[in-house]
Amino acid sequence: MIWDDQVVQREVQPSVIYDVARTMNMVSNTYEIPRFVGANVSGGSTLTDDTNNGDVANLYSYQFNGKFTLDEAQVEDSPADVVAANTYEWMNSFHMAYDNACLGVSAARSTTVGNFQPFNSVYYTVGQNDSDVGYVANTNYVKTGSGGLTYDFASQGLGFVENTRFFNEANGVVIMHPSLKRSIRGIKDGQQRPIFNESTAGFPGGGMRPQYSLFGIPAYFSFGAIVSANFQGPLGGAATGNPLMVFANRQMLVRGDRIPPQAQFINANINISALQHTLQFRARQGFCATVPQAFGVVEVGA
Repeated sequence: MIWDDQVVQREVQPSVIYDVARTMNMVSNTYEIPRFVGANVSGGSTLTDDTNNGDVANLYSYQFNGKFTLDEAQVEDSPADVVAANTYEWMNSFHMAYDNACLGVSAARSTTVGNFQPFNSVYYTVGQNDSDVGYVANTNYVKTGSGGLTYDFASQGLGFVENTRFFNEANGVVIMHPSLKRSIRGIKDGQQRPIFNESTAGFPGGGMRPQYSLFGIPAYFSFGAIVSANFQGPLGGAATGNPLMVFANRQMLVRGDRIPPQAQFINANINISALQHTLQFRARQGFCATVPQAFGVVEVGA
């Protein structure tokens, strides 16, 4: 048997949270992000104490990991770089899992590592009361009916954040599951103009990564933008939960960078029980959706 020198693999799956979120370098496992979201304005000569109380949003890191066992003889016989191939695949899965943990996991953060619920996702955050910032659960959330995504639902999702003091168009993004592309390509406004625009930054013939926008807001796509019980949900391939459309102020999405993704090759020479190499992966990354009013979530139901 002869191994092919080309490996069939998935296309690159970037992490949208890596692309758009505000990055905070972490030197410990937990950070507190101060929130002070109001101030009183009085009049006259008498000073009046402000009645607004600040609080904090917690930024937690979580260790993601992976492991491949590689037979020494297989590595010797394969002209393909199996180490690079496995590293590529783990990074693809990590990006999807991390995005899902940040965007679509439906449960609250769990301190039990094996529950795979490392953060309070955007989906979870908009579904909870947050009295410290005057937010009522599900104010910024809507679920479509059997008709799927329509112009009105997409407009409502954007309207959720436009109607708050935590959004501006300069920092606005919309994050969607790729399965929604087909739906939104066919949606037109009242003047029969497509609301979803695709471009190549004005370069004839393309040659650059396509740029997408919805209602004039930059659009990004992630297989992690689905509802799931834990971040392993999107890793099987097809979406197993309802796809999401998330409007957000990117400054209110915080990615904590504790340990960037890294790989470690452990040679079979030091394996005392088997002629096998071991390839280990890990990344310690955090996330916090700081203020629920900064997000609008459309869940596209069946």
